[in-house]
Amino acid sequence: MKAIRTYGLNHLSLLYTFPLTVQAVGVALVGLGLLTVFVETRDWRDYFEQRIKNIVIQQDYVNNLSDGILSTLQTSVLKARFKDPSIDRPGSFFDYFRRNLDRFMVEPYRENARCEISCDTSGKEGMKVTETIAYVCKKSGSEIQKSVDWGADLGEFTNISSIAVSVKYPQQHSSKGELVVLFDSKQQADWDATAKAVLEGKKTIKIPLDTYKDIDDLIVIVDSEYVVPYDHFQYWQMAHPTRNFDMMTRFPEGSDIQIKPLVLNEELCRNTSGTGYRRVIYDSWMLPKSGVAWRIFKSSTKTIKAEATPQSREERASQLESQSRGAA
Repeated sequence: MKAIRTYGLNHLSLLYTFPLTVQAVGVALVGLGLLTVFVETRDWRDYFEQRIKNIVIQQDYVNNLSDGILSTLQTSVLKARFKDPSIDRPGSFFDYFRRNLDRFMVEPYRENARCEISCDTSGKEGMKVTETIAYVCKKSGSEIQKSVDWGADLGEFTNISSIAVSVKYPQQHSSKGELVVLFDSKQQADWDATAKAVLEGKKTIKIPLDTYKDIDDLIVIVDSEYVVPYDHFQYWQMAHPTRNFDMMTRFPEGSDIQIKPLVLNEELCRNTSGTGYRRVIYDSWMLPKSGVAWRIFKSSTKTIKAEATPQSREERASQLESQSRGAA
């Protein structure tokens, strides 16, 4: 007869619970593994999202994108910002801006444009105007504006006596303060023919600035003398984006002035007036073709020359250059 083996209760309990323990540990390990994978996956996802965000924002990445992609990116950003999915529809202002205006953001510009005008209404042929304009040229990229242009519309003037264009080196230049005359009509043998062509609107005087293209803060000074019809509107148009302008007009007793700034934020204009003068100051940006229009007219039959002591071209240029430099 074979012997029958017997097991104690403790031994049977161990045999029964061991597989259950192993099973529970396995389930716990699997759960822990899944939790670890989930946490690490989320961390990796956050990491890569942050990396991608940093790469997109970095300028080096943007610099390598094509014009087409940059234009699409710009449009997408504006659509998201202004919550307008059709912001780039044909004929919209954004469509106009992209085709005509955004180029001005990288165009050379001017600062502290100043104009001083003295008028004499005693002549029978019209009102004689002595004008000095000065402004500071600013770089966009590596160059300032390419030229100084001076022209007239047909019928704007009845006579152009003289024009002179000069430049003055800025304070930070080794030749600071030196004045260089680039053009003087009094030294031009064919000036009468040139003036006639300008009066007829057939010619614009263009003085290149190639020699000075890399001089930031170069000061340009334009002196002119001309005759305009009485009660005739004149205007000063900006040829480049311009920040800040200051216009002083002097006229004789018995005359008055009507003036209208053609700017986006007219509330930023400051007007000062008194006997025989009017000053308009605008402390903001102006786009090309913006400016100011004015008309000087006789307020009575009495015509008296302005009492201010006449200034030479050099005195006017020096005064305006000092004002432009001081406001820069």
